[in-house]
Amino acid sequence: MSSVAVTGHPNGGPPARLATIAEILAASETQIPLPGLSASIGEPCSLKIRKLARAEFLLCLPPNPPGSESWDREDWAAKEVAWLETLPPDIIEARRRTLADLNVKVVSMAALDPALTIEQARRLGDDALVAAAEILRFSGITAAEKKEEPVTIVT
Repeated sequence: MSSVAVTGHPNGGPPARLATIAEILAASETQIPLPGLSASIGEPCSLKIRKLARAEFLLCLPPNPPGSESWDREDWAAKEVAWLETLPPDIIEARRRTLADLNVKVVSMAALDPALTIEQARRLGDDALVAAAEILRFSGITAAEKKEEPVTIVT
């Protein structure tokens, strides 16, 4: 006879049913518009994307300055500038290239249909910036923009 864990499941898992593949896919995929391409060809176009994990995104960024994890938020920018001034030009250029490629890398990692290489994502032009921002919002890495309610002034 199998023992039942406190959770009520023989394997000690959480008190919940197993998610289905359909539910996982539905929650982790969406379509995002490509406004520039849509305008170019005269009909709405979109890109099917998946959520990115925060760790996937952070691996795309250049490393933070040593010891920066203990810096106060208020002092961070000034300390980063001071640290950057100590770096050799080739390291600064490598950091600049990494940041310049960030949007197209995010798009190529998240694009499902069509799947895109970094070079193909680069061809999206400004749509790559729009798509990357939407991917990061959908993934929960950046906050969604707050839409302000219209204000009615009564006189």
